Amino acid sequence: MEKCEIIDYSKIELPDELLTSFAIAIAPHLRKFYESDVGKAYFKEWLKEHPEYAEKESAQSTNKEG
Repeated sequence: MEKCEIIDYSKIELPDELLTSFAIAIAPHLRKFYESDVGKAYFKEWLKEHPEYAEKESAQSTNKEG
């Protein structure tokens, strides 16, 4: 059986143009998900597991309201 080469993906460099175009393509889908009820519930649960971000989120929410 032929051995496959193991690729270290942490050493792969991608062009900025590729990363930017990927971000532009996926951003509307991410935004739509996190604005949905399911996305809001998921984010709420995620904040419970990552309390260090909960403080930042509440500060940002306060800034948007004020």
